[in-house]
Amino acid sequence: MSDLSTNAVSLISDESFSTFTAEWFEAVNNDKPLTPFFLGKNGSRINNVSFTRNDIVALLSTVGIQTVKVKFGIRDGAFTLILFAGDKSGKRISAYYTGKPQEEVLASNASEPVPSTLALEWIENWRKFDGDLNNSLFKTACSAEYLLGYTYTMRDLMDSLFQPSNKVGNYLLFDFVLHKAYFPGAEKEDQVTETFGMVLIQSDTEQTTLTDPDPNDVFYDLSAPCPPTC
Repeated sequence: MSDLSTNAVSLISDESFSTFTAEWFEAVNNDKPLTPFFLGKNGSRINNVSFTRNDIVALLSTVGIQTVKVKFGIRDGAFTLILFAGDKSGKRISAYYTGKPQEEVLASNASEPVPSTLALEWIENWRKFDGDLNNSLFKTACSAEYLLGYTYTMRDLMDSLFQPSNKVGNYLLFDFVLHKAYFPGAEKEDQVTETFGMVLIQSDTEQTTLTDPDPNDVFYDLSAPCPPTC
């Protein structure tokens, strides 16, 4: 059972939130490669951002919560995610929670479930991408603006954290993926568009490598892009 009185949660100030998200906005609206922001301390690509179970339990315990907002940010030169709760109108009603970027793809034990074969293909798209990460990966057909984050329903996180198997993980990860799809106007096979996204994965540890996943594992694709759903 989670004990919020003895386990710290990862909170940041309003000022830090504004700074981190402003740095992402500036970076994604620049034509320079984003690759440096996705490199971890060991020089490997960041593959996900982890949040402790305490972070998510505290967030979901916010009275009046209807949605969970996830915003992209840059902290200490590295891409990160920041979560907060929204009410029915979208107003922020919680503190800001920040995650820990990871260079490993964590083991899965993870709103709408996604077949594991499909989710794993998206994950592999990210892992195998060997070009420069640029702002074209943060464009969707939903808006002319670049992605600033994603908006999820409370049920999405609730379902992924408290699964029917009753298996309890210590961490909830936002695992990075690349979606390959065809936007309106595409007429040829080579006009495929790659877009940055995330799937939720519950894990017992921060550093377990994803190998030989169980085909019965459940992943959650939380993909209401911001903008327009901010």
